[in-house]
Amino acid sequence: MGLRLPDAMRLSWANIAEYKGRSVVVVATVAILFGLVMGVNFLLRGLEVTLLDASVAKTGGKVYVETSFRKSRYGSNEARLNERLEKYHGEKVGALKTYWLDGETIGVIEVEPGNDFPTEEEYVEWGTEKQEMNAAHLFVSGSTPELKKTSILNLVLGGVYGNAIEEGDLVIDDGSGEIEEYIKTRVEEIQQKKVANVDEMLAMDVAEEAEGGQEFTEEDIVYFYEEAENWEPEVSEESIAVFENYWDLKDYVLTRDTPEAKNLEPQAFGVGNLFSNTVDIINEVEMMRTVLKFFEVVLLVVAVIVATLTFAHLIDNDAATVALYRSMGASTGDIYAIYFLYLVELCLLAVAVSIGIGLILAGIVTMLDVGDLAVRLQEYYGLAVAPRVRLVGIDRRFWEVAGMIMLVAPLVLALTSRRFGAKHIAKKLKED
Repeated sequence: MGLRLPDAMRLSWANIAEYKGRSVVVVATVAILFGLVMGVNFLLRGLEVTLLDASVAKTGGKVYVETSFRKSRYGSNEARLNERLEKYHGEKVGALKTYWLDGETIGVIEVEPGNDFPTEEEYVEWGTEKQEMNAAHLFVSGSTPELKKTSILNLVLGGVYGNAIEEGDLVIDDGSGEIEEYIKTRVEEIQQKKVANVDEMLAMDVAEEAEGGQEFTEEDIVYFYEEAENWEPEVSEESIAVFENYWDLKDYVLTRDTPEAKNLEPQAFGVGNLFSNTVDIINEVEMMRTVLKFFEVVLLVVAVIVATLTFAHLIDNDAATVALYRSMGASTGDIYAIYFLYLVELCLLAVAVSIGIGLILAGIVTMLDVGDLAVRLQEYYGLAVAPRVRLVGIDRRFWEVAGMIMLVAPLVLALTSRRFGAKHIAKKLKED
């Protein structure tokens, strides 16, 4: 027969016109299922950009984080950190040392010479009990930016919390030696307190000894005093890095490229918020995308089942036409091409309709929530003006969903291919 592509397309489109009812069933089923996913993806991308923009509004778009590698078998911690920072365009600008001072925690930022750092005027709710120290903690109260009314956006907003640094005061070391002196004084106070506790404990021991209690040995007493007099605070240290934009940080935070991820091992790499909650936003949105992937696979299975059953009925009803194609010299490949193009056309229509459904859903949520979200984010981040809110966005997930819809065509054709066989066609003609 030597079927040409234009002829195959004309014949496949004729099937759509002839079997309008069943074609509509396939298109509507696939479009409705995936239209919901399209809508959620549009909203999620738009909300992600909106939240990230708001979170870095006070630092001119830059993102500061605390980050480190813990000891592992994959190389030097410092070398791995430097390599990852270079790969994702981050720059190390200092270190964060955290001191645990017997119930009080202080995070001290040591800025490397020559590096800029956020100034006090860029933040709200500044201040610390140590009045003369340069506090640098962006305060967002640990709450979430959830809308007060019921909204689908709260599925994401409810998982985004305030600044993750909750250890206590976070201060910048200005090089004056004031912070070192304060920590030294606090250590001495705690040592004296511990010595006094030992005195009190021994006094109680003497009283108990008089009543026949157990007496501490000389070695015990020496040990207790040495422990109290030589007490030192626990100190941890992490690097501070800055990223010029949050997209570089997003690539840095996601750890799919680490050897631990490839070998399904616990991560030795960590990133924490500093002056913002940008890292938490990235992680929350990625978690939602992971949940969506699961639903997309389920929807794909449902769509394939519905399309396969409908398409199988169509082929059975089209047995006479298939036989006519064969009698005119059409090869099995030609027949496959006609019906594959028919399925592709159905899937393309489903993609178009699902995009429309998705945009309608995203548009409805935008009209209902955009104003409230702008006010809430301005309040949450303490911004001078309300941030720009856009709740419709497109990223690679859009193309992945469209690709999953198009995947229905080859899967359905593969599942129904035996119905094009000569024996099956002859059987159907006999039955008819």
